[in-house]
Amino acid sequence: MMHEHPFAQFHFCPKCGSPHFVEHNEKSKQCEDCGFVYYFNPSAATVAVILNERQELLVCRRGKEPAKGTLDLPGGFSDCFESSEEGVAREVKEETGLEVTRTEFLFSLPNTYLYSGFLVHTVDCFFRCTV
Repeated sequence: MMHEHPFAQFHFCPKCGSPHFVEHNEKSKQCEDCGFVYYFNPSAATVAVILNERQELLVCRRGKEPAKGTLDLPGGFSDCFESSEEGVAREVKEETGLEVTRTEFLFSLPNTYLYSGFLVHTVDCFFRCTV
């Protein structure tokens, strides 16, 4: 499956606004005017896997776009200055009202998330959460 590189979305230097923002290497672009180098790294996101005593999986119905109204696992983007464990606990609380008492890292996957027409590259960290 071919994925579009995030370079295609960035045409101007985020520091000075110059249109001379060119490929520096396979991971970065550099401004020919101010010298700023920007590395394109994915955003950290979290996903909660919550099972009850009957091994039933908790799912939520999305309240916002993208995919409003569809079923989803609780989770979201990690905030600055918080760990992924803190982020998943915060997201579970915001989305379900449940308090996470324990997190166990399961695995991570690269992903993309289309938001307001902008493709955000993510690394989704999946956690088994006890509530």
